[in-house]
Amino acid sequence: DSQYNKAVRIRFKVEPQATPGIRDFRIVGPWGALPLARVLVVRDPLIFENEEPQKEIFNNTLQAAEPISLPATVCGQISGIRRNKQDTGTDIDWFRFQVEAGKTLTFNVFSMRLSRMLAAQYQVADPIIFLHDQYGSTLATSDNHFAADPCLCYHFERSGEYYLQIRDVRFGSNSMYQYCIEINDRPLITTVFPLAVAAGRQTEVRMAGFNLPHEPFAIVNTSQDLQPGVIWNRLPLGADLTNRVRVVVSDLPLIAESEGDNNSPQNGQAIAIPTGINGRIESEADLDYFTFEAKQDGHYSFEVLARRCGSQLDSHLRILDKTGKQQTFNDDLTFGEHKFSDSQIEDWSPRVDGTYTIEIRDLHLRGGDDFPYFLKITSSQPGFDLYSDNDLVPLSPGMSNVILVRVARKNGFAGEVQLVATGLPEGVTACGGKMSPGQTDGCLVLQAADDAPLTASNITVTGTATHPKSDGTHLQLESKLTTYMAFPANRRLHWQHEMHTVAVGRPTEIRSIKLSTTDVTLKPNESKRIDITIERTQEFIDSRTPTVRFDLIFQYRLNWTFGNALPKGVSMDTLNSRATIKPDATTGFIIIKAAPDAQPTRRRLISVMANTSRGLPEQIYSAPPVFLTITEK
Repeated sequence: DSQYNKAVRIRFKVEPQATPGIRDFRIVGPWGALPLARVLVVRDPLIFENEEPQKEIFNNTLQAAEPISLPATVCGQISGIRRNKQDTGTDIDWFRFQVEAGKTLTFNVFSMRLSRMLAAQYQVADPIIFLHDQYGSTLATSDNHFAADPCLCYHFERSGEYYLQIRDVRFGSNSMYQYCIEINDRPLITTVFPLAVAAGRQTEVRMAGFNLPHEPFAIVNTSQDLQPGVIWNRLPLGADLTNRVRVVVSDLPLIAESEGDNNSPQNGQAIAIPTGINGRIESEADLDYFTFEAKQDGHYSFEVLARRCGSQLDSHLRILDKTGKQQTFNDDLTFGEHKFSDSQIEDWSPRVDGTYTIEIRDLHLRGGDDFPYFLKITSSQPGFDLYSDNDLVPLSPGMSNVILVRVARKNGFAGEVQLVATGLPEGVTACGGKMSPGQTDGCLVLQAADDAPLTASNITVTGTATHPKSDGTHLQLESKLTTYMAFPANRRLHWQHEMHTVAVGRPTEIRSIKLSTTDVTLKPNESKRIDITIERTQEFIDSRTPTVRFDLIFQYRLNWTFGNALPKGVSMDTLNSRATIKPDATTGFIIIKAAPDAQPTRRRLISVMANTSRGLPEQIYSAPPVFLTITEK
């Protein structure tokens, strides 16, 4: 209802024992749930930029720098407010503070890390900071450290007054260009070495980062029940705890890179498979080599975890034979529609039995204490990955919606994948589809009961499968769905996260979708029609662009298909369907056709979608589950 289209103010209550760091959250109300947002929990007092246009108080010059007391977290925005007609609106924020001689301070900027999920709709700030002395001379600067966010550590030799300047590197400005600057004298840990630890053990690690103690060592404690993967951990440092640091928990036999010379293929460190190697590119132009025995009928996988765990390493991985000839290589691994700076080689098999060598280096031949890596080497196992761009599924009582899922099979697995959803809100059920061999896209259709309460919950979507083994038994496979936030108009799946939310709210645009049939049977070279009737809300009727478009697949506006649960050889007859209905219409129809060579299938779950757009992104709704059967000729 229009009465809910208004701004809300949210107050967060942070308990004293809350762990500092970034939190993802959504706002849920009678309208449903809003897109993902982020909030930063900090340890030091908050100081807000004192920019009040009505009083013409600005901190845009060194002379007008705003005084702050340290330690503090300074919050502001590069807003570009115009004070007069001659003002370009470029915003440069200045702050001044007192420092005693011998003090070392870290200036850690959070901006892109808090707002980059908005990148598809808004330009994100690219901040740069400068440290000046009392005369305005530049002492230090930082642009990109944590991706686009700067981080600067400086040791002050003299007591006195100093200045911090922050602006967009392009001299841009926008009300969305918000920042938080943590300024304190505590250590800021970015990564550790070794990077991987075993569950249920104590491991001593060497910390890397800023403003470290003279002996930068700490103990990582992990519980016995931890599953393999990347975890966040705060390390004990004297009577205090560090900031959160990413550590890999591994169930592989762990070895450390040799302290001797392993910088050439001839001196490669001998390893056995499977294993996990904790290594580090210690200096510029450092190359690490490891040798292993491989069989012609063997299949091997290699994965580097570094940048995803806070390391500065942009890894480059190669496999060489005994003559030094390259057998395969990888720079950036691909997951879903994304590339990561870490490297991965999957399902590699040598042409002949023999001794082979792994080479790992930084792509740009950099190195240092903050360049650790963990290299996983295992025999390749059949499996699959699942990902989706439906990170927020809106429902209303009596309505349905769809989660579009894509599967990436790997390492010899080619079987069927069954989708299951758990953790659904009260009154919501899920009909999980199957992705047959050769099919990459599938769907789950969620249905809210007529009396479903207005509520929301975060769900888990899992795929299960079986894979035949050579001994006649079957391997049970399972994979959890990875969710991306996406803005369909921009053909972009750009933010991976773990908050997949289903929300039941008041109807906003479409109150119901009814079909003439939900069970369609086709012979090859046959077509059938599905009549569609929608009920619009009054708000949607009163809106400026209330056109509705029906479809059986989901395409981004650049005609790049993301979701297509139809069997091969089956499509929508777009020329003969009435797939777009205008504001005064409530009925349309689509025609499903099977090609002459369409293969038989039984009760394949598909979704009849109703797409609306009153801006960006496009909103997807779904009719109840439709089951499609293709018979023999």
